Amino acid sequence: MLTIGEFSKLCKVSPKALRYYDSIDLLKPAFLNKDNDYRYYTIEQLDQVLLINKLKEYQFPLVEILNILKKNNDEYLMECISQKQKEIEFQIERQKCLLKQMNNDIEVIRNGGKLISINEDIDIKLVDTESMRIVSVRRAIKESETGQLFNDLIPIIDQFKLKVYGSPITIYHDKEYDESRVVDMEIGVPVWNGDNKYTRILEGSLCIYTRYVGNYKELVNAIKALYVWKENKGYEIIMQPYQKYIKGIGDTDNPDEYITEIYIPVVKR
Repeated sequence: MLTIGEFSKLCKVSPKALRYYDSIDLLKPAFLNKDNDYRYYTIEQLDQVLLINKLKEYQFPLVEILNILKKNNDEYLMECISQKQKEIEFQIERQKCLLKQMNNDIEVIRNGGKLISINEDIDIKLVDTESMRIVSVRRAIKESETGQLFNDLIPIIDQFKLKVYGSPITIYHDKEYDESRVVDMEIGVPVWNGDNKYTRILEGSLCIYTRYVGNYKELVNAIKALYVWKENKGYEIIMQPYQKYIKGIGDTDNPDEYITEIYIPVVKR
């Protein structure tokens, strides 16, 4: 039997962490002296704690590690590691994109530009929109899952034999930013017919409008310009802003060719 201190040296896990592992049933000592609460471990338990260490290196949270150990199944372990591998690969690609963006920003600053600025070339105007019937689905999702919402619309359109026209629309219903990056999003398309739980009328109104051409990552700059224009001209928002995707992922492989129309329903103060 090994004392907690001896076992700690062997597995390179602090006694404090070992006590915590005990409290959450991740790694129980082989023997607990009830008189003094001294914990003792066996050399055979070393393999288990080394597996815990490895899974922590792979960025598994302790609750997932606990589940893996309870399953005690190599097939399940392999599936979990494979899934984590995909997550890390995605993170690596995202970091590469961030590095590329940083390099671009450095060049902008080096050439005398501003890192954050309003594009004064954006054509902003007031338009009167007409009411339209849309079929839509609304859900709290991560923005990366937007495509799934679009996919959910297809069987609904087929089921109710809806006649679609026009471009897809997204409406963001959040009243504030969510740190979890989950958004209350509604995605829909205009339809000529249909009166069911998935269809509704999107009311027409006076809108601040612009047509933006370019990557979705830079779309926020166009939205910012609209909000600045709204404040300067004395308008207030009366309904949730929405976006129409005139040309998007399914139409071109070049993100710089995306065309998005932005509408902010307003009234004069």
